[in-house]
Amino acid sequence: MGTSLCCGYASTYACIACNLGWSAVLGERDHSWRSAGMNRRYYDVIVCGGGTSGAIAAIAAARAGASVLIVEVEGFLGGNAVTGLPFLGFYGPEGKQIVGGIAEEIVSDLKEREASPGHILIPRWYSFTPFNPMVLRLVLLEKVIAARGQISFHSRVVEAKNRRGEKETELIVDTVSGKRSVRGRVVIDATGDCVVARLLGAPTVKEQDLQAASLVFTLAGFDRQSFVAFLKANPCEIRGVDEGWTPEFYEQSDYIAFCGLFSLIREENSAGRLNLPREFICFSTSSHPEEVTIVATRVPCDGTEWHSLSTAELSAQLQVIRVIDFLKRRVPGFKQARVAFLAHKIGVRETFRLVGNYVLCEQDIITGARYPDTIALGSWPIDVHLSTGSGQIFRRLEKSYGIPYRCLFSQSVPNLLVTGRCISVDNIAFGSTRTMAQCMATGHCAGVAAVLSLECNGSVADVSIERLKKVLVDQGAILDV
Repeated sequence: MGTSLCCGYASTYACIACNLGWSAVLGERDHSWRSAGMNRRYYDVIVCGGGTSGAIAAIAAARAGASVLIVEVEGFLGGNAVTGLPFLGFYGPEGKQIVGGIAEEIVSDLKEREASPGHILIPRWYSFTPFNPMVLRLVLLEKVIAARGQISFHSRVVEAKNRRGEKETELIVDTVSGKRSVRGRVVIDATGDCVVARLLGAPTVKEQDLQAASLVFTLAGFDRQSFVAFLKANPCEIRGVDEGWTPEFYEQSDYIAFCGLFSLIREENSAGRLNLPREFICFSTSSHPEEVTIVATRVPCDGTEWHSLSTAELSAQLQVIRVIDFLKRRVPGFKQARVAFLAHKIGVRETFRLVGNYVLCEQDIITGARYPDTIALGSWPIDVHLSTGSGQIFRRLEKSYGIPYRCLFSQSVPNLLVTGRCISVDNIAFGSTRTMAQCMATGHCAGVAAVLSLECNGSVADVSIERLKKVLVDQGAILDV
């Protein structure tokens, strides 16, 4: 089923529609039209949020035969994963892969479509996985449709209440043509903001100081050789030299990940030209080595408060303009750079989190704790982007850790699972668990657990852990290394 992007390099962000393989996949399925909208009033599983975690949860549940609906506020699947950032968190400090299952299946599909080189092992980050975000949108859509899941795009859950003795949940969904009611036996909150969990009265927490948000963008025309020559002459500009990010490392790698430019940023900030509240910027090569995806902006943001979110969008876009000017003027390798892609919205890192049956804490992360109900593994360093000042907490881990199933639910709402970035963890552990690979892994678990809970009258707490783990492992998930 694999195809190539027929327009070559230029197609990366502009001409994906020319890829005839996609129209064949989507157009020839006689059931594909049924995947649009809410054409039933009742579902086994309703997934609120169609980011990678929610989409994978829906795929897992629908493949098991459940009737599944995704309620997604945007017009596509993928969420923050389609901002252009690489997947992080697939490998651990042990040098072994720690996330598999449907997440790995998606990476394999991206590789088959020449939309990703696959996992690239590097120092400090352990691995990163560049990919074309536009193709990811289509891969996720194809898999949901193939599993006979349904999707309601441009839809937002605004009310939720439990019915029939809490054995089913009614959701009021706001669409462009008014409000619709839909019911489900099990609900998966993959909104990233605990929207449904809060509406149903589950305990949640939001920190007083939330992590800063960033607007991601991609530049084409990156000259790696010129940039590496600059690093060889200025190794002090590299963050992480002592951890393996040396000029020699960059010289030998086609795909690179970089953080730094300390002195140049200080000079530009002092001159009043950049005005960037960061000490360094980060970028990594995308699915094509001549493109780099850049994380340079930093703005305080509460993604659940309108004024804060709107102000953050404005501030971040103005920062992007200044950063591009800075890179083209001051940094070798960027002289011919041009904008290839700008994320559709700012990337919000942190809002509400569930307070579940277990709260994974900083000590669990640091010690590499494992639990009998471990359903996913994590390993990304503790990575906290401070909303005030220009600092960042970045602490590498010595080994991977387990994420317990109990972090995905609270017994106060028996038929609710929470997945993705808003699972039950403390604010420091959150700096590690929020990464994309871990969100996909918990999504896989949530989809399987939702279906298994149907045999327990929708009680997610009563799911057999042994059976849940066996199904996940049988589907390629990695629960131990």
